[in-house]
Amino acid sequence: MIQWLWAGLATAIIGTPAQECFEDSVLEAGADAEALRLLQGRAARRSFAVEFADSALAAASADFESTGLQQIGSRSTSTCGYALALLILASFAGICVEWLARGQLHRTLISLLLIAECLTSATYTVVVPLSYDLATHLGQGSAFSGLMVSAPFAVYLAGALRARWVMMSWNQAKVCTYIVGAYAIYVISTALCAAVVHPPAFLFLSGNATLRASLLLVLRTSYGLVDSVGDVMQMMVVKVSPQEELRELMVSIFASNALGFGLGPLLSGAIGEVAQVSDLELRACIPLIVLALLWTALLLAIRSNLPPELSEAETGLGRQDVDGVDDADPDDSICESGDLALSRRIIFWAGLIYALICAALTSSLEAQTALVLERQLHFSAQSIGLLLGSAFCATAPLTVMLSWLPTEIERPWPICVAVPPMVATVFLFKGTCVFLGLGEFRHWAMLAADVVLFSVALCANGIVDATALQHAGGTRLYCRENYVIAAATLRAAGSFLGPPAVRILAFSGEDAGAAMQLVLVLLAIVSVATIKHIGAWLHDTEADLLAAQCRLKDKVVSHRE
Repeated sequence: MIQWLWAGLATAIIGTPAQECFEDSVLEAGADAEALRLLQGRAARRSFAVEFADSALAAASADFESTGLQQIGSRSTSTCGYALALLILASFAGICVEWLARGQLHRTLISLLLIAECLTSATYTVVVPLSYDLATHLGQGSAFSGLMVSAPFAVYLAGALRARWVMMSWNQAKVCTYIVGAYAIYVISTALCAAVVHPPAFLFLSGNATLRASLLLVLRTSYGLVDSVGDVMQMMVVKVSPQEELRELMVSIFASNALGFGLGPLLSGAIGEVAQVSDLELRACIPLIVLALLWTALLLAIRSNLPPELSEAETGLGRQDVDGVDDADPDDSICESGDLALSRRIIFWAGLIYALICAALTSSLEAQTALVLERQLHFSAQSIGLLLGSAFCATAPLTVMLSWLPTEIERPWPICVAVPPMVATVFLFKGTCVFLGLGEFRHWAMLAADVVLFSVALCANGIVDATALQHAGGTRLYCRENYVIAAATLRAAGSFLGPPAVRILAFSGEDAGAAMQLVLVLLAIVSVATIKHIGAWLHDTEADLLAAQCRLKDKVVSHRE
């Protein structure tokens, strides 16, 4: 600020109208000796002022570049970022409380599930800002820091197989026991992670960094063994939810995931700033303690609100597509085994493909943005965490609002729906920002593109899952339970493979990662368009068959009379 004031003062000295009039009058007067000495002195002062102004402007510009552009984590800016995240989090909590207050079973369950999904994502990402420093502190390298973040996804399949067995042999009492036990593991593992990161004296772990690193990795991996508990609870929500609310509920689940991914880094950064501690272990320990307390409160709420039994009236709301199967005519079975069955299978597999693509896209997009901010734009770790966390938090409400748009399931989406994600992907390339003169604001362009891509991809994922669940067949293979587990497993695989792929492609050039994301966006658009087109055809065909069945039933009744 001081350099800018001096630069403004120097600029004001060297270019005033009074000086120009004085110089013109001296020249017109014949330039006598006194006037010439005065003019020479003024010219000397003018040249000195020009040099002073140039140096002041250069210093001010350098100061602006170092503090204005790269110190995004300054006090005022970080306060605004945390305030925005707090506002979004308060709105999310208000929605959950309002749904809990309604007293409806499916609203109560979805509220608890949304909070659980948000805390799950926050638990996974809370170590991201300090992962590298913590790994170095424990005598490990960057590979360990990345493995510590992605460890829960590595063993997801083992937990998914257990969850599938629980869902296929559904017993409400056993399901409730499984859910409570799985979330209890989150409480215990998070508390133990805090103890390993900043061990108390009686544990005698402070002097053994290798053992602490191994324990931390094992505890982080244990999350993946019970991560499928969210899928089991989601299946319970599907069983008791009305079909017309299914799309809203599925989109809300993905929005809560996005909020949790942003909440983790912001929670770590906010606690670090509020506590004002320089000790790395303590800075990493406090957020884990907070999460353990939140998990404990949620566990008590889940344990007291899970229904011990599901009545026929409750399950009938979510099983409208199964009711009446026994009363179906043989002709309906023949039709179902033909084009309708094939269409359901295409939607089933296309939905799974999109789940993999969406997870790979969102995870690689986050990793690519962090990589560009760190290596090319030279942002600090705190600034990167603040920017990415704010972007994810802003994604959550935008995802929900996108689901409010009039997109009927019986009609395919128009081509113009693909325009926003394609335009956003173009802004990930460095050449686009340079061509448009946005080189200095490239980080804002990338973050805006991230928000658009995150929101559209997650909203579409919720709609795709709702469509696939509505049209899931009654066969053993293409049932709802298999789709939920398979989609969650593929999302875990995409989240595990996305960041390493971006890191590897970074050696091929600056825009290699953006090119990969462009390909993923194109594949995602094709998958969603296929699902919407076949879903619309399937909806119309089922409506025609139902109308024909009603007419046939009326004829039979009239013939009997």
